[in-house]
Amino acid sequence: MAIPRGLGVADGDLAATVAHEINNPLTVVIANLDVALHQLAELSIADGACEAIAERLKDARFAAERIHHAVRGIASSSTAPLSSTRRDSYAGISSADETPVRRARVLVVDDEQLITVAVHRALSLQHEVRSFDRAQAAFECVSQGERFDVILCDLMMPDMSGMELHAWVSRIAPDQAARMVFLTGGIFTTHARAFLSAVPNTHIEKPFDTHRLRLVVNGCLRKHEAVTPT
Repeated sequence: MAIPRGLGVADGDLAATVAHEINNPLTVVIANLDVALHQLAELSIADGACEAIAERLKDARFAAERIHHAVRGIASSSTAPLSSTRRDSYAGISSADETPVRRARVLVVDDEQLITVAVHRALSLQHEVRSFDRAQAAFECVSQGERFDVILCDLMMPDMSGMELHAWVSRIAPDQAARMVFLTGGIFTTHARAFLSAVPNTHIEKPFDTHRLRLVVNGCLRKHEAVTPT
């Protein structure tokens, strides 16, 4: 795939910005398509109309995945990968682990409101979900004593980034900082790449499907199950 002018090797940070702008709406599209397909399957109506709707939704999802692969093609030519393995994959977790060990409190922090809504739809049947579109609001919530089992946080946000939120939360509630899972656009600025390499927290690339999102959330729950939430 040809690389657009301006997205060369020297312009990794620009590529990260472009990927962020593309992968954010793609996350909304894919997550909502997954939820719609799941809800359609639960209707259990065996007629041609429902089957046709399902096929159209699957076609739309396939097209969204093709766009995502195109963005990753640009990324592979413009930025170095974070590592050879993705930390959004939990070794040893099977499809059965999509069922949570218990209902948990999940905080979602993303400046894209459509993403927080999509994640809420994907997780709310299994968990209690609260969301903020500003990292500062999330920090104030934690500083006032609220505690969560998992915090899904966008890495790149205006005003206060996920990296800055992690630093602030680490000072007042290190147990909460350890429960942060970073949502990334799949391409990293130099600073973001260094940050993700330095912290043990899991990250999950956008656009993610709801199955993988649930696996990551439940993997975090199992990892921290010894800590009793307040």
